[in-house]
Amino acid sequence: MIRNRAELRDIETARKLRETFMDRPPARESIVPWEWPSALQEVGIGEAITYSSDKWKQRGQNEDYKHVAEGKQRVWVRPGYLVLYESPSTRLKVVGPRQQLRHMPDSFAVLADATSVQLRLYTGTNKRHIVPNPDSNLWQVNLSRTKLGGARFRNGDAFLVLYTREGVDMLIVGEKLDILKDGIVG
Repeated sequence: MIRNRAELRDIETARKLRETFMDRPPARESIVPWEWPSALQEVGIGEAITYSSDKWKQRGQNEDYKHVAEGKQRVWVRPGYLVLYESPSTRLKVVGPRQQLRHMPDSFAVLADATSVQLRLYTGTNKRHIVPNPDSNLWQVNLSRTKLGGARFRNGDAFLVLYTREGVDMLIVGEKLDILKDGIVG
């Protein structure tokens, strides 16, 4: 049941994002079994995201896509999410400020199956962090059973959400980031 105008606006925004991205209306609407986390940690700058989608094709005929960031895209993750590939029980030590998530939308568009994210982790301390040299320190985050979603903050800025049935793993927020008919841009 829709509780208020903001929730109705979020639902309509999610529908429009999905329809624009896929070039067809959503087949169904689903409810995720989780709520937005109260906070995430900003850990670095996103360089690229890869995903598999059947946009512009018949349902089920997926194609792989790679969106290379055109502007600065900040990456926020849940604590303990990043682990070493060679040793999945070893958490990657990251720095960066914790961000409170406020006024998150009630709805978002499911866009695709996410396959990886490439990012440059912050270096320094949690109080003062700097972005590493652009020519080094690129990390590949391989994803499994992860969905890529998209939404808009109440101010209209788009963001990406990577999630599983357990909850949100990552948010990608960019100054020029958007979700259009051409795909993810910015």
